[in-house]
Amino acid sequence: NFPSLLTFALIFFLASALLRTGDYVFKSIWVFLSSAILLAVFQMLHFLSGSLFGAFLLPWDFSRVIDFKSVGTANALAIFFGLALVTAIIMLASQMFTGKSKIILYAAAALFLAHVILIGFWPVWFGLVLAMIFLISYRFINELRLAKTKGVSEFSIKKLSLPIAVFVVAFLLLLAKPPIGNFLNFAVEIKPT
Repeated sequence: NFPSLLTFALIFFLASALLRTGDYVFKSIWVFLSSAILLAVFQMLHFLSGSLFGAFLLPWDFSRVIDFKSVGTANALAIFFGLALVTAIIMLASQMFTGKSKIILYAAAALFLAHVILIGFWPVWFGLVLAMIFLISYRFINELRLAKTKGVSEFSIKKLSLPIAVFVVAFLLLLAKPPIGNFLNFAVEIKPT
């Protein structure tokens, strides 16, 4: 619809005008990942407390169901966490992080992957497969180019281990739909044709 298109165009214009340096882009990615981590922790606590103990985090009646989500539907939540997972993996594959930030990114990637597995929306798996193919190809070509300019092969498969692992998991879950997410009993999403 037109208001959504106008909003996204405005966001795109403001982002291109305001995020001119790498530092601002880097900070905005960290803000996005931080908010995604907070949402993932909240949703995981809500899933677990509701399914295991029957107690929910928020006191309102509309939030006392297992499939209460603060980001629209279950499929929208899966798409959001899929995007956050790809962002975290790209940040980890850039090899720019050490120490606490690397541990936080690995924990965030594991949490996002757990959410995507629990929800089990197949287009997210397909998107993850495509994104990991692109990321693995890009990193591989860059490493080969770097090895050619230096004259010595310094390529290590360890740099690609996380994208390859996510690719394998996403590909397997795309081929065989596991019954992992069935115990949460999400409401069926109906979309008009």
